[in-house]
Amino acid sequence: MFVEAPFDMEAFARSIRGFKTEVIAYLCASDDLLVSAYNQVVRAGTRLEPLQDKRPYDPTYRASLTQWISDQWKLTLAPYDPKQWPGQNIFLDLLSMLGVSADGMDTEGRQEDANRSLPAPLIEAVRVANMVGIKGELRDALMKGFLDLSRKRPDLFEHGNLASDDERRNYRGIFAQHADLYRPFYRYGFDEAFLLP
Repeated sequence: MFVEAPFDMEAFARSIRGFKTEVIAYLCASDDLLVSAYNQVVRAGTRLEPLQDKRPYDPTYRASLTQWISDQWKLTLAPYDPKQWPGQNIFLDLLSMLGVSADGMDTEGRQEDANRSLPAPLIEAVRVANMVGIKGELRDALMKGFLDLSRKRPDLFEHGNLASDDERRNYRGIFAQHADLYRPFYRYGFDEAFLLP
């Protein structure tokens, strides 16, 4: 959340002055991030345009990450890639980076409905609902029905995609043009293949 606007970087830097600070950020493949961000803004009811008309997020990460490249603290970029996490678990990954034992902790992730992505055909139906102005209880019922349907019948939506393979390669290609800026901050053993076209 520290990369989302509004965020006062100067006030944050002042608040931690004097502390030894390491900033850890998980770097997601730009195409996955764009599709996820699009899903979120459509579900929030604020998006009317298709993904291709306007990107909901910068695939280069420049706007969000460059402010964290600073002499004030150490920046470490970790892979948002389950294949590179112990037990494919992000909680275990973060704990290991912090040097904290997971003994006695509940590290199972739970996907809450409030942040559950919808399959492409359903999120596009929600976007159309946004366009025609469906609100209130009717919209709540529509969202609940779509969430239930996507959970109970995922087989109905196996072939829907918000972005084509070519578009996804293009987003990753845009990121790849800026990857040199981030490589010095990759944690040890970071395999960037999942980020590139």
